[in-house]
Amino acid sequence: MDSLDFLSFVEVLGERAGVRIEDEDTPRLTTLSDSAGFLVARAQ
Repeated sequence: MDSLDFLSFVEVLGERAGVRIEDEDTPRLTTLSDSAGFLVARAQ
């Protein structure tokens, strides 16, 4: 996955989850598990 793919992933992830993902949060999304944990924490 290159950097443009990652940005697209982050954008779609945020849209589908209904969560705004800030640029400074993207380093926390390095694995699918990290991404899921981030979304769970934001949804609460």
